[in-house]
Amino acid sequence: MESFTILIDDLSNDGASLNIMWENTMVSSKIWVPTTEKTVASIKKTMAGPSANDYFSAAQFYHQEGTDLNSALEYAKKAVQLRPEAYWMWRGLSLIQADLNMKKEAIKSAETSLEGAEKAGNQDYIKMNKESIAQWSK
Repeated sequence: MESFTILIDDLSNDGASLNIMWENTMVSSKIWVPTTEKTVASIKKTMAGPSANDYFSAAQFYHQEGTDLNSALEYAKKAVQLRPEAYWMWRGLSLIQADLNMKKEAIKSAETSLEGAEKAGNQDYIKMNKESIAQWSK
């Protein structure tokens, strides 16, 4: 081989061979990637159903985009059912409820978020929830 050459050969789902050649020398190194392991783990997680974080992320997306607030509401409710201690999820639910003009429900969710934030010592969430409760109570 007169030119310096780098080849990636023997491609498979789990790796490849990296070959470096120059003159009369060739060095080959196997590259292994745990594709099968990662894929099986992903399949099992997906087939087990969405997590609270998955529901919350979907709710946040719809809410932030201002589209399909009814789906956002349902996803946020599922998120807090799965993780009732997650005060940030209760906060998200309260904001969606407020945007849907469900002020009573929004206040109740914000109060639940406030309680959790106080237990966690999260001053930002305490402040936000108190302000929202005051605004929605008018």
